[in-house]
Amino acid sequence: GSRFMKYNWAKHAGLNFYPNNGMKINGTPLHLRKAALEIIGTDQVEGVRVATIDTKGNIITGSEQIYEADFVCIAGGLYPLAELAAVAGCPFRYIPELGGHVPLHSETMETPLPGLFVAGNITGIESGKIAMAQGTVAGYSIVKQANNKSHSVEQHLQQAIQHVHTVRQQAAIQFNPMIDLGRRKMNEIWRDYSLAYAHTKKSC
Repeated sequence: GSRFMKYNWAKHAGLNFYPNNGMKINGTPLHLRKAALEIIGTDQVEGVRVATIDTKGNIITGSEQIYEADFVCIAGGLYPLAELAAVAGCPFRYIPELGGHVPLHSETMETPLPGLFVAGNITGIESGKIAMAQGTVAGYSIVKQANNKSHSVEQHLQQAIQHVHTVRQQAAIQFNPMIDLGRRKMNEIWRDYSLAYAHTKKSC
């Protein structure tokens, strides 16, 4: 699966042997070595002009085709949508394994900004199930911050964190096969930040 594709030789082999006509998933063909060049239509979508690309992403001359279509969906790409956190002034760190620049955050979804917690793709590209599990962690963290003396909240928080790990391990699809490494990097960066912050606070 996606974990196997973290190796460059496996990616190269996969692209070379993937069928040119695509592979059907639930009746819909999935094309990997195709590039959409033009959406055809004046008042409404009528088709899409597509070309085949080689393993380096270059368009193969003479490979253009027109596929009839009623509509076209355009994805924004798999990268962290972090604009709101950036506007708020949250510090970022560049971690390629998480998809790029992500807000500095702890395993409890806390950020250096008081009252700002994060969850979902803003912390790294993963599945919707993991985003929901992270949202639960953030929720318990907020409750804990409001009521720091509650032992049951801390217990629920730790269970929620463990649930995130479980969901990640059981995920059928990983958008980034190195996500675990990225999470470990962020945890280490947060730990260093927390120690430095505590030292600064103590000095003051």
